[in-house]
Amino acid sequence: MLHNLVFLFYISLPANFLQQPQLIGNWKVTEIISNGKSIGADIPMNISLQFLPDGKVIAHMDEKTEMGRWKIEGEFLILFQPKTTEKFRFQLQGNRLNLIKDAEMIVLTKQG
Repeated sequence: MLHNLVFLFYISLPANFLQQPQLIGNWKVTEIISNGKSIGADIPMNISLQFLPDGKVIAHMDEKTEMGRWKIEGEFLILFQPKTTEKFRFQLQGNRLNLIKDAEMIVLTKQG
């Protein structure tokens, strides 16, 4: 009986969670690199993303909060927001997440 419950829980998890469970949690932008140069000092770093296991993402930027959805496609992390869709190549290394698009890289550090 317990085995069946565990199996049902496992198959009911969203594909995103099964592909990258370590992505779930709160991430804070700690650096932005453009054309190989850090531009973090020019951009406020009060930006964070919260990835939820159900495929939702919450973006916190200063006083503003936006909700959207996320999914993994191969080496890409796709963020669906109300007005736009962003597709990033991503690298996940422990508590560091790199989101890469064109000549820019956003570096996030996992919180908590």
